[in-house]
Amino acid sequence: MARIKNIDVNDGEMTVVITISEKEYNLLGAKIDGLVLVPTDEVFLERELVTGKIGNGNRIMVPNTFLKNNGIAKLRKRVPSRLFEFNNEKYLFIKLENSSLVPEFEEDEGAGDSK
Repeated sequence: MARIKNIDVNDGEMTVVITISEKEYNLLGAKIDGLVLVPTDEVFLERELVTGKIGNGNRIMVPNTFLKNNGIAKLRKRVPSRLFEFNNEKYLFIKLENSSLVPEFEEDEGAGDSK
């Protein structure tokens, strides 16, 4: 995740210095305009939406191929989101998966055998 290191305000203009991961850098590519910085914590993502793969109810629909191509095996039923507006355009930001900050370890077969 990107992190703001410094904000400098000079004559009504702000310069923001951020650190980003290599994956984020690769995602940006050569794009330097039209970037939006938004937090991803649960406080910012204020509205819970109901997701679904099929049906015609009051849901945010996500195509199966999109999920499969992005390695999302199971779609959570309720996801945090936020609607925001920049330059008279509206955007919907949705968190489809949570990351586990606690490492999960698998036990090797035969671990602890001293024979």
